[in-house]
Amino acid sequence: DRATGDEVRGELRALIRALAIPAYVVSHDRADALALADHTVLLDEGRIIQRGTTQEVFDAPKTPAAARLVGVDTILLGRIASVENGLARVTVGGQEVRAAAPAEAGHEAALCIRAEDVTIALHDASDLSAINRWRAIVRSEAPEGPFVRVGLDCGFRLSALVTRDAWQRLALKPGNEAWAIVKATTIRALPRN
Repeated sequence: DRATGDEVRGELRALIRALAIPAYVVSHDRADALALADHTVLLDEGRIIQRGTTQEVFDAPKTPAAARLVGVDTILLGRIASVENGLARVTVGGQEVRAAAPAEAGHEAALCIRAEDVTIALHDASDLSAINRWRAIVRSEAPEGPFVRVGLDCGFRLSALVTRDAWQRLALKPGNEAWAIVKATTIRALPRN
C-alpha cells in the first residue's frame, strides 16, 4: 500500500546513506527511482535506452520510450509544419501544437506532455501567455487520492491531472466540453528522424 511503501522507501534510503555503500535497486516503480536513486538506468526490452542522474533522466527523457518509462502521460507524434523564433508548429490530429523546435520543418517530432502541465478551463482563455489552447471533450475521470486524472479528446488524446478541489469547481463530467491549455515551454519535443 502507498503509506507502507513511502515508509519503507524512507527507511531504505536512510539505510543506504548510513552504510555508505553502493546499492543497486531494481524497480518498476518511478517513486522508488525518485526516492532512492542518485543515478538511473532505463531498460526497455532488455536494452539500456538512457542513463544519467535520476533528475536528468526524469526531467529530460531522450526518446519516446524513455518518456513513457519516466511517466510522461501523453506522447504525440506529428510533423513539424514550420519553425519560427525557436518554436515549432507541429500538426497532430488536425490540431496545431507549439513547442520548442527539436528539428527543422518537414521532420517528424514526438511531443511529450506531462498530465500535471495541462490546465483545464471552462472557456477559451485567450488572455493567457499559454499559446496551446484546444477545445476538448472530457472522456474520462479517475480519482487518484487528492487528484483526478482526466482523459480529454482534443483531436488527440490528452491526459490532465488536476486537484480534486479544482475538478469539483469545474463541475465537468464525461461528455462535457472544456478547454485544455498547455504552455509551449512545458512540452518536451523530441526529433523522430
